[in-house]
Amino acid sequence: MKDKIYKAKVDGNWFFLIGVFISVIMILIGVTSNTQTNDYYYGVVAVAIIGGLLYILATKSSYTLTEDKLVIKFFMYTNELPYSYIQHIKISNYPSSGRKAAFAKEGLSIFYNQGNLLFIGPERRKEFIQDIASRANHIQIIEK
Repeated sequence: MKDKIYKAKVDGNWFFLIGVFISVIMILIGVTSNTQTNDYYYGVVAVAIIGGLLYILATKSSYTLTEDKLVIKFFMYTNELPYSYIQHIKISNYPSSGRKAAFAKEGLSIFYNQGNLLFIGPERRKEFIQDIASRANHIQIIEK
């Protein structure tokens, strides 16, 4: 079977809300300080630039289904997870535990190696599930 790449779904609201929160806190600290300068705006600009770069890196994240494994590229993190390690995949929304290789609240919880959990968020979730099920028929798919 040919390798198939699925882009990661990125809910941009998270980046926006975190950036706004940090910027508001920095402005409040700057306004209420005893200094006469407006240097706190440099921090706000830095937060905006760093947030933008992180958002760009998040949109470059992907999940690749190869013949025998799932390759996860998330930010600077790359992991290869052989299909033989995966017990089941559960359709889920915003997991409460486990590693998260996603910035989406809707995704898939992958249970592997007898109790480990990884949350991923492919953009085309249904197509991803069908594709991985066709490549590894031992994986149980749990819907809600």
